Amino acid sequence: MHLKYQNLTGLMQHFPGIDQREIAEELKECQTINYEPGDYLCRDGEYDHTCGVILDGRAEVRLPNSIKTIDLAKGELFGEIAVLSGNPRIADIIATEFTSALIIPGNKFLELLDRYPKAKTSVDEQYLKRALETHLHSVSIFSGLSDKVIHDLQKDIVLLSFKSGDVIFNKGDEADYFYLIRYGYVKVSQPNEAGEERIVSYLTVGHHFGEIALMHEGVKRIATVTAISRTEVIGIAKKQFLKFLETHPEIKSNMEKIIEMRVEKNVLLERDPLLSAILNTSVDYGVVQSKNVLIIDMTKCINCNCCVNACASLHEGETLLVKKGVWLDNYFLVPASCRHCADPVCMTDCPTSSIVRDVNGEIYHKKSCIGCGNCARLCPYGNISIITSRKPSGGTRKHALKCDMCRHYESMGCVYNCPTGAAKRINPTEFLNDMGPLI
Repeated sequence: MHLKYQNLTGLMQHFPGIDQREIAEELKECQTINYEPGDYLCRDGEYDHTCGVILDGRAEVRLPNSIKTIDLAKGELFGEIAVLSGNPRIADIIATEFTSALIIPGNKFLELLDRYPKAKTSVDEQYLKRALETHLHSVSIFSGLSDKVIHDLQKDIVLLSFKSGDVIFNKGDEADYFYLIRYGYVKVSQPNEAGEERIVSYLTVGHHFGEIALMHEGVKRIATVTAISRTEVIGIAKKQFLKFLETHPEIKSNMEKIIEMRVEKNVLLERDPLLSAILNTSVDYGVVQSKNVLIIDMTKCINCNCCVNACASLHEGETLLVKKGVWLDNYFLVPASCRHCADPVCMTDCPTSSIVRDVNGEIYHKKSCIGCGNCARLCPYGNISIITSRKPSGGTRKHALKCDMCRHYESMGCVYNCPTGAAKRINPTEFLNDMGPLI
């Protein structure tokens, strides 16, 4: 369907002072898609970094863990939060009637914002408002609050970004904010008796921290909190947070129970050096920041190498699985295999844009890979190899090779061919929770 500049009337509210014909020309190659009622425009958790504008019809934003919905009408942008943040989708967007939408590739949208500063200011303001609103409605401790309460809270909060390794606050600091994690991972640490760092918890999306010092008069920060990936947090200033708790005693009561649980967990970790060691290892070696991890239960492994051989048979004779790596609990081996990280640094410096992520979060190389080795050098876990293989048409090609979770097959070769069930893919957070109260 060809784009008519007249169809962009609604979009122009985000591009003030710019001629509609100019924007229509910029977007003429973008695709227009029609949706039937009930069709998904976006799905929560997908890594589809496009955004769009509704040309006609209506859609509904459905937030996870919330009964709250947000109505989108003609002219409304959608999907821009994922494009601007680089994060996966945070909600389902579903057509509620016959709907037509213009889909804009993320790189094209960012290019437009760079070219038109007024548009960038307009979109950034909307991003902040939507990011705060959608997250507050989806966080369990705020679920059930009215739109007015959420709106009032938004006046007193900030959205902060941190890089991996940035300290959000140190032990002994004065308490200033209550924090909610919107995206990413943080570690909570305290020194042990020898003065060495001891990780007492790691937290991710939907978790909060910083409440202990805020809720106890005269208490300073009792731990250091550090970002261990690219992280966004929402901060509520101390005065506003305490005022909010006083007007919502049920939330204050829940917060006090959470504090009790966290104190009990810290005591347990002090008494159980094994659990503490598992947590430290999982954070230090990037296990917890991974979307999906292959582990081998060495109590079941019989060293038959079926997993290694199956991997090689499915990947040009080159196995991507090496049975060495990080040990958890002296029983579980996390071998040298791609972890499909939540924030993959391997994708940041590819000259041909050949290392990509699909909508499910799985990272793979396209055939355009030239084997430059940038991704292999950037991978902090050494899980990407550069090989030379023969082309079907003759000659050779140099290219990267890594675990792609057997994305072209019905099942993963290493897991499917393990005769004892020792090899399996796990969600790190769920796995660690089964081992003990580690978050």
